[in-house]
Amino acid sequence: MMTLTRRLIALFLAIILLNGTTALACGPFTLEAIFVHTVHPVYPLKAFAGGRIGVVQPNYARSYLYVAYRYLSGSSFSPSEQTALADLWKERLDFSEDEDGNPYYWSRGWLEARKKVPGVKEVGDIEPYRPREKPNEFENYVNCNKDSFDTAVKVLADRTAEYRGNTAPLLVWVNAQDQVFTNCNSGNSIPDPLPAGVRLLGRGDRRYQNAAAHFYSTNFDEAQKRFEEIAADEKSPWHFVAAYMVARTLIRKASLGAPEQKQESLRTAESQLTKILADKKFAHHHASATRLANLVRLRLHPEERLHELARVLTAKKQNDNLKQDLWDYTTLLDQYVEGDDPNPPAFLKDDDLSDWLTTIQSGFPAAADRAMERWQTTHAETWLVAALSTLEFSHPKTAELIAQGLNVKPGSAAFASARFHAIRLLIETGKYDEARQVLDQILKNNRAQFDESSLNLLTSRRLLVA
Repeated sequence: MMTLTRRLIALFLAIILLNGTTALACGPFTLEAIFVHTVHPVYPLKAFAGGRIGVVQPNYARSYLYVAYRYLSGSSFSPSEQTALADLWKERLDFSEDEDGNPYYWSRGWLEARKKVPGVKEVGDIEPYRPREKPNEFENYVNCNKDSFDTAVKVLADRTAEYRGNTAPLLVWVNAQDQVFTNCNSGNSIPDPLPAGVRLLGRGDRRYQNAAAHFYSTNFDEAQKRFEEIAADEKSPWHFVAAYMVARTLIRKASLGAPEQKQESLRTAESQLTKILADKKFAHHHASATRLANLVRLRLHPEERLHELARVLTAKKQNDNLKQDLWDYTTLLDQYVEGDDPNPPAFLKDDDLSDWLTTIQSGFPAAADRAMERWQTTHAETWLVAALSTLEFSHPKTAELIAQGLNVKPGSAAFASARFHAIRLLIETGKYDEARQVLDQILKNNRAQFDESSLNLLTSRRLLVA
C-alpha cells in the first residue's frame, strides 16, 4: 500500500511538471511558468548558439535544429557566427528592429545632410512604403530601401566637394533628388531633363535621377530602358551602378508586375547579374550583385538553391553571410514541408541537412525507419539522435538503439539527447530499475551538460520511476 501511494504521488508530481511545457514562440516574456521549452531552447539563446544544446526537441523551429545538427556533426560556430544566429532569432521572436532594420529611420541621414545646403527648402519625413493594389486587398512594400538614401548622402558629399562652394548646381541636384524620393510612397513625379549647356556631370546625374524616379514610380519598362542607356555610356558617372539597377528593375518587375512575365524577368535579371559578376570592372558592385543573384536563384531555381544553401550552411568554414543564408534556407524549406504530410518531396533527401530536419520533425512512423536506415549507413550521431527521437518503444530495433544511446560519451554534443531518449525508451519498455539507475548516475555526475529545460525532462522521468 505504501509503495502504491508513493508511486501515485510521484505520478501526480510528474503530471504537474509535464503539464507546464507550454512555450511562447514570440518572446522571452510570459505570464506562466515554463518547465520544458518545446518551440525554442532555453534563454539566453546565445548559449544555444554557443553549443549548449541540451536535449534537442524535434518541435524546435528549424533554425534551432540546424544549429543542433552542426554541433551533433562535430562542427561549431565562430563568435561572429554565434552573434549572427542570435540576431536572427531576436528578429524572429521579438520582431524588434534597430534603426538599421526599421525603414522609417533610413531616410534620416539624407534629411539631415540636405539641410546643410544653402537655400534648400524644408521637407517632411519620407514614407518608404508604397501601396500595391491587388484584387480585393491592399498591401504595402518597401519601395525606397536603405541603400537609396545612403547613396544620396554620399553623392551629395561628392558633389559638394566637386562644385567647390557653387551652391546653384548643388541646389538643383538636391531639388531633383527630393522629387525622386516623393515617389517612394506614391505618385509619378519625374524631374525635367537639364539643358544641353549644363556640365556633363550634372546632366549625367539628372539622367540617373530620371531613371530612378521611373523605378520608384513602378514604370519598370521605362526605368529599365533608361538604366540600360546609362549603362551603355561609359562616360557616365553612373555607368556601373546603372548596369546593376537594370537587374534590380527586372527583379522588382517580377515581384510587382504581371504574373505571366515573372519567369522571363527573373531569367533576364539572372543573365545581367552573371555578366556583372564575370566582369572585374564591376568588382566594387560584386558583393551587392551576389546578394541579388542569390535572391534570383531563390525564386527561379528554388530546389537547386535549397541544396546550395544546405552545402554552404554545413561547410566547416567561416560564413559571413550566415544570418541571411539560414533565413533563406529555412524559408525555402518551409515551402516544401507541410506538418500533416507523411511524404515530403523526395529531393529533400539529396542533402543530409534537409533529410535530417524533415525526418526528425516528421512525427510519422516512417520517420523512425528513415532515421534508422541513415544511422546504420552513416553511424553519425546526428542520425542516432534522430532515430532515438522518433523511435517508438515497440520498434524491433529499440533494444539496439537504447544500447547505442547509453554508449554515447559525456563529452559528445549528442550525450544529453541520447541519454534522455534511452531513458525514455527504457521506461516505456518497463525497465524501471535500469532507467532509475541511469538517471541517478546522470543527475549525480553529468548535470552540467543539461540546461534547465533538459534537467526538468530528466527530473520528470525520475519521478515516474521513484
